Amino acid sequence: MQAFAFNTRREKFEDPRVRLAFNYAFNFEEMNKQIFFDQYTRIASYFAGTELAATGLPNGREFELLEAVRDKVPAEVFTESYANPVNGNPEAVRNNLREAMRLLKQAGYEVHDQQLVKTKTGEPYAVEFLSEGAGFERVFLFYKPSLDRLGIASTVRTVDEVQYQNRLRRGLRHHHGRLAGIAHTR
Repeated sequence: MQAFAFNTRREKFEDPRVRLAFNYAFNFEEMNKQIFFDQYTRIASYFAGTELAATGLPNGREFELLEAVRDKVPAEVFTESYANPVNGNPEAVRNNLREAMRLLKQAGYEVHDQQLVKTKTGEPYAVEFLSEGAGFERVFLFYKPSLDRLGIASTVRTVDEVQYQNRLRRGLRHHHGRLAGIAHTR
């Protein structure tokens, strides 16, 4: 499985409508055709192909478990079967981008001078895609034009394992140094 993972600890990704808007902006069908020669099938569950995959509406024991936490689960879990947006032709792409913009507006964003901004603060919305190795980087670059249409500034950075480990070591040394400095001053 290959997937995008949002850092939901960042405020810009907290709102599920924002994450859903990104899903609407992703033209899987065209990317699959252009980059992967139609070899991939889009999945709608992390556990696709197993008995744990979510399909249809919850029933039986699954319904009982969800019912116990109904106030913490989105209401549509009980009323709508999940399906990814489908692109594949210009009309579907336009409709999905319109839906993405509608969701972003509901989440408190609007476009000013071709840049998506937080309505309350005017802060521009920008994302950085991190790719492990150059192979997956092309998927992000394929995604970029749709995000540009929504006014979302995006950059792509490739991080290999050596860079990651070096940054991690530097970060830990810096972090430990700060902690040691604090401990010595108390």
